[in-house]
Amino acid sequence: MLKQDYLETALVPEFVDYLASILSGKAPIDFEYRFHSAHTPSGYSDGFGLTGTAQTLEDLFDRYYWKREYYAANADKLLGFQRQLRSAMGGDLTGVHHAVAQIMDWGLNPSAAQANKAWAAQQGDQLPALLEAGKRALESAEPDYSIFQQVRMNAGFTKVFSLLCDGIIIYDGRVGAALCWLVRRFLKHIGYAGPVPKALAFLWAPGRSAQYRNPSGDGFEFDCLTSDASAWARANVEASWLLERARVASGAPWCAGASGLRNIECALFMLGYCLPVGEATRRRGRTGAPRRDVQDAVLPSNHIRFEYAPGSFDVDELEQWVRTLGRGYVIIGGLNRNFVEHDRPESLDYWLRARCTRRNVRQATTALVERLVATGRFRLEAKRWPGENRQRKGLVLTNP
Repeated sequence: MLKQDYLETALVPEFVDYLASILSGKAPIDFEYRFHSAHTPSGYSDGFGLTGTAQTLEDLFDRYYWKREYYAANADKLLGFQRQLRSAMGGDLTGVHHAVAQIMDWGLNPSAAQANKAWAAQQGDQLPALLEAGKRALESAEPDYSIFQQVRMNAGFTKVFSLLCDGIIIYDGRVGAALCWLVRRFLKHIGYAGPVPKALAFLWAPGRSAQYRNPSGDGFEFDCLTSDASAWARANVEASWLLERARVASGAPWCAGASGLRNIECALFMLGYCLPVGEATRRRGRTGAPRRDVQDAVLPSNHIRFEYAPGSFDVDELEQWVRTLGRGYVIIGGLNRNFVEHDRPESLDYWLRARCTRRNVRQATTALVERLVATGRFRLEAKRWPGENRQRKGLVLTNP
């Protein structure tokens, strides 16, 4: 589809206007954020707090961090990677491979970075040509995504292409989740009935994090990013087109200039860290206990009820997350402490709490674990907690 045709598709101009009002701060988002202390920079908690309300996307941009560093340090690193990559594309094969490896190490967990570096190494002297073909497609006003049947596009290579291309954002699972959440708010705001329009049906992914990132709700369902590189590339391009149009229309100083689109991407990255739990899990009585009509309701397929919170969770989503951990199991990790003090973000208990409304209550109970084992997808077994020598109870995938 032509860029201009996409931007004139039904509801896209209206969503651009909606986003522009949010970017300018005229339409507050009043987003309740909750970040974990595990990877924040020094002084972050004292300066911003790990929980609070961001009235605007600019507030979330101000709170950006990655791998214990604030925006400025990460922006400097990205600029360095970009210069190396673009310079090497002029004929320095070793430089291209080195730049790609650096980007992967910066932007991904070690196992995902290694997988992408291995793919790049397998391409050998063809890697620059493949990257150049992907660049042409992404920057085109009429993209042909078929090249992505040969070129990889995922949470790692979106970073490579964002630095190689002009006007293309880093589109990972968190940015996608945030954009989907904003689409959902927009559709609800205008009273739209029906499935999400195709032009606004962006994609998201839970990633390795235990945080709740599913943007679906209010009758609107969003699909996940998968290994379909062409679909990922399309979402990347259309999100970039739409956000750039909204950025210009907003006139907001915080996202003006050459880094403006990157600033918006960083704000969305922070918004997508942990989304509000869907409305379907919030219906409670005056005491905070689950209402009887919710408890007695028929569960969706493959769901299990929380023990000490209203609502349920998706076992398919849990299994997918355990697989992304890359070790075939998850430690149960139940703790009797508040959620913000929970220091086991890759545990079952943390994952469950991130998806319920009673986050300060231990959720990985014996009864719930038994129900998970009863599904046949997991077995209970003592496993080593990463970074420790001691054994802890864990759930192991029966079909890794």
